[in-house]
Amino acid sequence: MSKNTEEEKTRWDQVMEHFDLLFTRVNDIGEVQQQMKTQMDIRGQAMDNYTAEQQLIAQQVKANGVAVAQLTMR
Repeated sequence: MSKNTEEEKTRWDQVMEHFDLLFTRVNDIGEVQQQMKTQMDIRGQAMDNYTAEQQLIAQQVKANGVAVAQLTMR
């Protein structure tokens, strides 16, 4: 092989190696994004549950307030 052909092959090998590294990184980023989405979904559900519990507590406090007011009025 000529020197130019060898240099060109070496360059193409390096380019392909860099593409492999790039695709590996992109795949890694995709996996991390999926994990983050899963965690966000879990946290979102936890917040929904927390909000529902807070609303229930607020209703109970209101009902207790009404009961105390009625007892006080008597």
